Amino acid sequence: MLLTSGYNFEGYKIISYLGHKSSQVVLGTGFFSSFNASVSDFFGSRSNSYEEKLDSAEDAGKERLIQQAKELGGNAIIGIDVDYTTFSNDIIGVIVSGTIVKVEKKMSESEEETKQFPNMEYNLSLPFRIYDAVCYNIDSTGKVYIGLSGKSYTDKEIKALEVSITFKTIFNKVIEFSNIVFVDIQKSDDELSTEYCRIDLDNNIFKSMESVSVRVNKCIINGQDIIAGATAQNKEIDSSTKELWYIRKYHGNDAVVNAHKTDNGWVCYCGMENADNQPVCTLCGRSVETICFSSGNEDLDAFHLQEYLVDITALNDAKEIYEYLQNVECSDENFKFEILPEIKKIADMERMYGTMKDSAIKKLEELC
Repeated sequence: MLLTSGYNFEGYKIISYLGHKSSQVVLGTGFFSSFNASVSDFFGSRSNSYEEKLDSAEDAGKERLIQQAKELGGNAIIGIDVDYTTFSNDIIGVIVSGTIVKVEKKMSESEEETKQFPNMEYNLSLPFRIYDAVCYNIDSTGKVYIGLSGKSYTDKEIKALEVSITFKTIFNKVIEFSNIVFVDIQKSDDELSTEYCRIDLDNNIFKSMESVSVRVNKCIINGQDIIAGATAQNKEIDSSTKELWYIRKYHGNDAVVNAHKTDNGWVCYCGMENADNQPVCTLCGRSVETICFSSGNEDLDAFHLQEYLVDITALNDAKEIYEYLQNVECSDENFKFEILPEIKKIADMERMYGTMKDSAIKKLEELC
């Protein structure tokens, strides 16, 4: 556990803040300690009994703070502060506080290029979901480091993963890496993160990567036997990365599909099929009452906001959004005669009220 009274560590970067915590230790010094202290004050010497007890109390306070950090999934504490208070002549309180964080080692300055990809594959037989892959590149060396993020649906500890990772480039070239092992898996609330593992990947391949698929082959949970992901439960995400971004924005990072009804039940955002009489998802625990089901038979010519939302959110105001939508090829009459006029109204109001980008996006979401 890394500790500092400052707010950073040389060679490390903070990736998450887990909260400010404090621990308290109360100790009684005893009559003879007080007597010795008064004598030492009178003669100008040091009171070893007081010093030793204060040192012990400070160490105990730090140990309790470290334990709190471990329980939260942290591996470092910044801003450590030690305060002392007295309740009487023979009782002293020591308070040790700090901010619990999670840190990871920095790469060299030459590897500042980072790419984050949504995982385009999932497995319904496992009690967790790997939803992101983050890659760091070291220029011109062929060294790429990859770390994974995910969500856990179980209270059990996930000890280790063995995965296969497939990269796809903008030229449709496919590069596969098998049996990559992650053994340092951190959990904070329901969120998972792994250490970074090195893979040998050409620098030009890294720069042209378009998508990543991570397949969990095996895992160890709670120190039990190795559990293999059922091959039949491996699923590829049909949506584009833009559509997936939209689904995840509104339904959580573990979402992979729009929830919809089936002949025998319903499919949750996490992709799990559930029976009609099932009130909550058997995998992620989402309640059916909180889910908005798509009909599954939308008009193919209809305007689908998720296909354009990434581009729209990058614009500056409602006027730019309206101009962008005017160039969208769509034969949907609702788009032409309802959506466009409503966005134009909001764009016209910007002359009086200033930028209304958020209002335009909100209106789009309501109309779509």
